[in-house]
Amino acid sequence: MSSMDDVDANACVSCDTTSETYLGIQGDEDWHIRVLGTLGLPWDDAYDWVNEEIDSGRHEITSGGRFTVVYPLCPECATRVSGYPAPALWDDDEPVPIIGQP
Repeated sequence: MSSMDDVDANACVSCDTTSETYLGIQGDEDWHIRVLGTLGLPWDDAYDWVNEEIDSGRHEITSGGRFTVVYPLCPECATRVSGYPAPALWDDDEPVPIIGQP
C-alpha cells in the first residue's frame, strides 16, 4: 500500500483486514514509524502513512514535534510484539490504548 487513500479507513495498518480495534501512538515522526514498523507495516509504507497524517493537519503537533494518531490495528497483528498494549474497540467512553514515546 502506498497511500492511506488506497485502503479502507478501518483496515488494519499491518495486514489490511477489516479491524474494529484501534491503537494510538503518541510521539514524534520517527517514533510513529518505528512502532508501525515493528507491528509489521513495511518501513516505506510506515513513513508514507505517518507523513500523510502530519500533512493532513488533523493533529496538533507540539513544539517538540510530538503528536497522537489512532490507527486501526487488529488483535492478531498486535500480538506480534510483546510489551505493546492490546488494541481496543473504539468507544467514546473509554480511551484507546496509546503507545507513548519515552
